[in-house]
Amino acid sequence: MRGYSNLVTSHRHADPTDWINAIITGGAFFIEDFLSDAALAGISETIKARASKHLSGSSDQSTFWQGFHGDRTTRFTGLGRNTEYFFDLLEDPL
Repeated sequence: MRGYSNLVTSHRHADPTDWINAIITGGAFFIEDFLSDAALAGISETIKARASKHLSGSSDQSTFWQGFHGDRTTRFTGLGRNTEYFFDLLEDPL
């Protein structure tokens, strides 16, 4: 991933102290296999289907919101209404 090569890659069962140290030194880290393949595919399919039906940018006519959202960003709300995997992600103990 471009721009992220300096980040630590970890796994679900690693010592959480390692994650804290990774955040302190690099600002973030990756957890391999955080989501199951089925969950990742389900969330991805849901987002792709919704993205194909939405225009990029803000639907608000305000100059502030137009600038805040940007003209190339597609925002989603209510993903939990479209895929149960979204709640699996929210409820994960990590």
